[in-house]
Amino acid sequence: MEQWENSAERRRRAAIKSMRPVTAAEAEHEFQQFSGILVPTCWDERFTDFLRAHATAPLLTGEDEEGHRFVFSPESRTGFWTVVQGSVRGKGMLLPQGIEALMTIAREKNLLHPPRRHPVRVTI
Repeated sequence: MEQWENSAERRRRAAIKSMRPVTAAEAEHEFQQFSGILVPTCWDERFTDFLRAHATAPLLTGEDEEGHRFVFSPESRTGFWTVVQGSVRGKGMLLPQGIEALMTIAREKNLLHPPRRHPVRVTI
């Protein structure tokens, strides 16, 4: 259990150090090695839909020294992770508790934009 807690803390520190804004186009480029070129998977379809839906929205990304990488939308609270460790590769969707942990880090780093508000029209 202690090893798991140490690993989680290392990942948290790495996310704090590496988290940065990214565009959908940059995320697509960074994560393209994980797309199923011959046989698309559900992950590929969801990731493509995610990029389309967030083409102009701010995204955040980061990685750790263990090969884990993430990209997520603070606005929609959805995101994806990948991992490469030697010849082992994996990918999936971020779980709600992972998104919340990343949102906390994004707040600490002041990377969250205030919610968009519609201008108030005043007529005199």
